[in-house]
Amino acid sequence: MIRDLERQGLIRSEVTSQTQAMSAEDAEEIDDLVAAYQSSLEVTTSKDFPRDMTASVTDLVNIAELSVRRVIDMVKKVKSFKSLPQSDQIALLKGGSIELLILRSVISFDTDKQQFLDESDSESRAMKLEHFAAGEQGTGLFEEHMKFIKSLAIDMRTDQTTLILLLVISLFSPDRCNLINKELVSEEQDRYSQLLLKYLESKYPVAVARGMYPRLLMKLTDIRNLNEEHSQVLLKVNPDGIQPLMQEPNSTWHSDACHHCVQ
Repeated sequence: MIRDLERQGLIRSEVTSQTQAMSAEDAEEIDDLVAAYQSSLEVTTSKDFPRDMTASVTDLVNIAELSVRRVIDMVKKVKSFKSLPQSDQIALLKGGSIELLILRSVISFDTDKQQFLDESDSESRAMKLEHFAAGEQGTGLFEEHMKFIKSLAIDMRTDQTTLILLLVISLFSPDRCNLINKELVSEEQDRYSQLLLKYLESKYPVAVARGMYPRLLMKLTDIRNLNEEHSQVLLKVNPDGIQPLMQEPNSTWHSDACHHCVQ
């Protein structure tokens, strides 16, 4: 791992092997976030859309409904999120929905099999790359989406915990529309960002961790660009063909459904 990072120019060869242990409180909070993610994988939907018959963005949107429900289930278990007023919870979910789904897709991407599949699901739910590409054909999104995924999953070899922390950092974005408690959300984002750094320093040599940290945060800027591109495509999707939860064109979240889910 370290030699790979050296070859990519992410770290210098003179790094030491020293790591820094996390406090018990920080470790427990990270464990709680991972547990919330794992628990969310138990969420199911009544209707399952075949992954091998994707022919349009509409098909992909409908397939993504399960991921949306699992994201909502996860964040409902994050104490700092639940402490926010419901209006702010909805603003964060609606404003960050596409970014959260993209980050979640990195977690579910199997680099060996080249497919998307949550670890709790059967192989029949796997989304093969060729089917994903067929669904996004003509939009130009597939190449950019996969470039982002591979930069994290392959180039930087980020583990599940790192990606979950990035997802939570993205969730607490203080610049979302209609957000009231911006300062509080900003403080939480800073706190989770520091938690990510502490986690990296406990896993990698400190110099390696501090080299990876800003590169990981820069991925949140990259994902904003992807968000804009996806939003423009989703605006053109006919809402009559997609599930109610997914009918909010700018965020893939229907406001009523989102309001119901965060109660």
